Amino acid sequence: MGYHYYYSNPMLGLTILFLLAFSMFLFVGVDSATLSDIAIDREALISFKSQLNFELPNNPLSTWDNSSSSPCNWTGVLCSNDSGSGERVTALDLSGLRLSGSITPHIGNLSFLNSLQLQSNRLRGTLPNEICNLSRLKVLNLSSNSIEASNDFSGEIPYDIAVKLPNLLILNNCFNKFTGRIPGSLHNLTRIEVIRMAHNLLEGTVPPGLGNLPFLKMYNIGFNKIVSTGEDGLSFISSLTNSTQLNFLAIDGNQLEGVIPESIGNLSMELAKIYMGGNRIYGKIPTSIGNLKNLTLLNLTSNSISGEIPNEIGQLKELQMLGLAKNNLSGGIPNSLGNLRKLNNLDLSGNSLLGFIPSSFGNFQNLLSLDLSNNKLNGSIPKESFNLQTLSTILNLSNNFLSGPLPQDIQLEKVVTIDLSNNLLSGPIPSSIINCKSLERLFMAKNRLSGPIPNTISEVKGLEMLDLSSNQLSGSIPEDLEDLQALRYLNLSFNQLEGEVPEGGVFRNISSVHLEGNKKLCSNLKCENKYGLGEKPSTAGDTYSFGIMLLELFTGKCPIDECFSGDVNLPKWVQSAFPENFMQKFKLNIAWPQSLKLGCLALEILLMVELPLGMLFKNSKMRNTTFSKTEMGRKCNGEICDECCTWMDEGPEKSSVERIEEDLARARASIREAVGSKNYTCYNKEEESFIPRGSVYRNAYAFHQSHIEMEKKLKVWIYREGWKPMVHDGPLNDIYGIEGQFIDEMESRKSDFIARHPDEAHLFLIPISVVRVVELLYKPLGTYSRDPLQRVVLDYVRFVADKYPYWNRSRGADHFLLSCHDWAPDISLADANLFKNFIRVLCNANTSEGFKPKRDVSIPEINIPRKKLGPPLLSRPPNRRPIFAFFAGGAHGDIRNMLLEHWKDRDSDVQVHEYLDKKENYFNLMGRSKFCLCPSGFEVASPRVVTAIYVGCVPVIISDNYTLPFSDVLNWKKFSIQIPSQEIPEIKNILKRGSYNKYLRMQKRVVQVQKHFVINRPAKPFDMIHMVLHSVWLRRLNFRLPS
Repeated sequence: MGYHYYYSNPMLGLTILFLLAFSMFLFVGVDSATLSDIAIDREALISFKSQLNFELPNNPLSTWDNSSSSPCNWTGVLCSNDSGSGERVTALDLSGLRLSGSITPHIGNLSFLNSLQLQSNRLRGTLPNEICNLSRLKVLNLSSNSIEASNDFSGEIPYDIAVKLPNLLILNNCFNKFTGRIPGSLHNLTRIEVIRMAHNLLEGTVPPGLGNLPFLKMYNIGFNKIVSTGEDGLSFISSLTNSTQLNFLAIDGNQLEGVIPESIGNLSMELAKIYMGGNRIYGKIPTSIGNLKNLTLLNLTSNSISGEIPNEIGQLKELQMLGLAKNNLSGGIPNSLGNLRKLNNLDLSGNSLLGFIPSSFGNFQNLLSLDLSNNKLNGSIPKESFNLQTLSTILNLSNNFLSGPLPQDIQLEKVVTIDLSNNLLSGPIPSSIINCKSLERLFMAKNRLSGPIPNTISEVKGLEMLDLSSNQLSGSIPEDLEDLQALRYLNLSFNQLEGEVPEGGVFRNISSVHLEGNKKLCSNLKCENKYGLGEKPSTAGDTYSFGIMLLELFTGKCPIDECFSGDVNLPKWVQSAFPENFMQKFKLNIAWPQSLKLGCLALEILLMVELPLGMLFKNSKMRNTTFSKTEMGRKCNGEICDECCTWMDEGPEKSSVERIEEDLARARASIREAVGSKNYTCYNKEEESFIPRGSVYRNAYAFHQSHIEMEKKLKVWIYREGWKPMVHDGPLNDIYGIEGQFIDEMESRKSDFIARHPDEAHLFLIPISVVRVVELLYKPLGTYSRDPLQRVVLDYVRFVADKYPYWNRSRGADHFLLSCHDWAPDISLADANLFKNFIRVLCNANTSEGFKPKRDVSIPEINIPRKKLGPPLLSRPPNRRPIFAFFAGGAHGDIRNMLLEHWKDRDSDVQVHEYLDKKENYFNLMGRSKFCLCPSGFEVASPRVVTAIYVGCVPVIISDNYTLPFSDVLNWKKFSIQIPSQEIPEIKNILKRGSYNKYLRMQKRVVQVQKHFVINRPAKPFDMIHMVLHSVWLRRLNFRLPS
């Protein structure tokens, strides 16, 4: 408790004060009999300092010493004489001094303190209970102390903090790791003005009593784990109508469910910012929102809000940011939005909006960013959209149904990114694109644009990325594109371009330029003729026919082989045998015809691994022939093949790259041998307890041998740069727990896969935790922009790429990052070229959002309970499963909405519930079911799939564009049923279509694959962590490093 003066008896009060001070300072070893009141404060501060460390070059607390000088002159200390008992320390401001260490309990001795500001430091430990002794405290700011691993500022906030600190006006604890619940007593502080508890790990519900805070100005509990359920789950908002001075409300990034109450329009007329994104809010946007005339920011992004955008939003004349992205909004975009003259950020992407883009958007006078992508908008693009003079960040209209020609007068001088891809736009690219002086990224792919590429594009000097692929563009490639020094990615593929390909600038880098699908393009040597497209090869000896000759030699196929039909020809057939992006790993002349590149690559592979030619192509005429480099050099035609044979000379002793590739070549050969002989090889000295067999595997022999080769050979280097918790750390529980479990396993000394030196590594792990980055960076920012996340990953990769040679030699193709977070797929968007080959190991494996199955890895989403690994023991035999099909869960996303709409509480066989009775056990019901419905939520992956497998229930996976986990080796059709969303009304018919015996076989296979979805620590062969590693190992087997 704090010290109190008893004014009715001054002598008694002084005596009590003396005795209390005496007894307390006996504890710290100070002779309190010699101390004045200010000396008591000085000793408390000295004790506080003793617990701190200093990271700045100069000690910021150097003025704090144990002399008899008054602490009132010390850095950050403010004194006052208002108490009538001499000077006392009344305020302590040590913010932003990069102090580390813990808060001493002696802080409670500063009994006259009314302001304590320790924000933006690196404090750790817990909040001492003695903080509650500071009964005079009005300002308590402890925010932003848990940024790095050594700064774990956590623990629970005392539930009775408001009882002990009755004068508190400002409480700021955001950006730490506080746990527990929001102290209910806070809502009894009738004079409090600011409550900021965002970016912590708080759980539970919003406590009652918000209606008791008439002076409240800011209420921020965003980015915690606060929950609510039911339609009235947001009813606490109505209580805030009594807070007539409220100007900031943030409840975003939680697990709040419910409908926005109409009473939101009755909130304070001072309200300026509302953050409600990243929850589970559904229903419509209330029209009363138009009453909040002073609103400058409204963010409802990433919920399940439906209905139309109310016209009344157009009444919010002060609005500067409107975020309604990633909801289920429908109907047209209201013309009234054009009234928002002060708007600078408008994001309506990821909905189902229809109709035209309003021409009233031309009224925007301050707009910096406009994103209408991923909707169903149609009609032409109004000219007003291309004359927004202030637009500087992005104009994104991609993935709609926009049609017609582009406006010819483009006046977007400040915009950095324009994305019009994947629409139905036609006509020429306007030459006025030259007016986009600040443009860095231009995407117009997958439209119907025609005519030549305007020369004026080469005047946009800052252009870094240009994608005009999959259009109907014709004419030649402007030579002046060579002069764009910043250009690092150019995609002109699948058009009707012709003429010579320029040689300078970006065209020197074959991996940065995509020109395929333009049949009339020419190299600097000569235009490709039609050899290999069905016409007889020439014997004239030109470079193209020499490439065809090499391909004939290696494959045993003629260019006019009857197996080639449609647009498939000999070069394309050979290229399909190589892994994706494989050719970019080799330094080939961009001017060579494709056939010559393919021929030389096939030759290089065979010489590199010294295998018979037929090991690549089964029908090769030279199946049992092996050439050495010297022998093949003699067989080369000097006039034609001098350049491509330069790498055939005998080299020095093998490098680490060559040793690694030879090791992998032997692994490939062993896998092929196992497949050909259909034999299992035993690797472990002790008899193996598990050998994969049966139809649940695509090829059990290949999988078994590949897993053995991985156990024998695979070495992974984990970059050591960076600090916890954003790097080398991750969550170990809940639905993102696989991220932390994998990092922790790989960084433990128990793993045999860890490389001792990066030179021996086959793979490189980027040990960034996306979950931790989001937890640490986003909660104080109040934004859903992926920029901070992307910047962390980009900076880390650029750092290790500059420091070590490994990223650059493979262009990231042997590097990977694992994450189950919904935002993880976006990590590579900051630099598409840099991350082009980077392996993303993701739960959110959505091919419509850029997931590439040949490069990326899909892993299961699993809900890991705290302090427990392994599956629950709830599996029952088939004859004890009385429920035919079962699902219970909230309406999260379109697919679940459709499922609930068609089946909720309507059928005794297909039991679909939105919420269960509290008496029901969810896992028990799944264990009693034959089929478990596993619909996608907001993202494609669902932990229900793994839960179903655990309890022996056949998963019914209802999703679109989902690449299933471990599908390189597992044949999901044998132990699950996959239903696209449009067939949801037919679920019962589809499930009833199969016989009971078919169900029994499928259920038996579910039990068979359980092993592959169990997490063990340490990891075991064929368990989930090994399956994840094996998936990445397969990608590594599919490409070779250039020697």
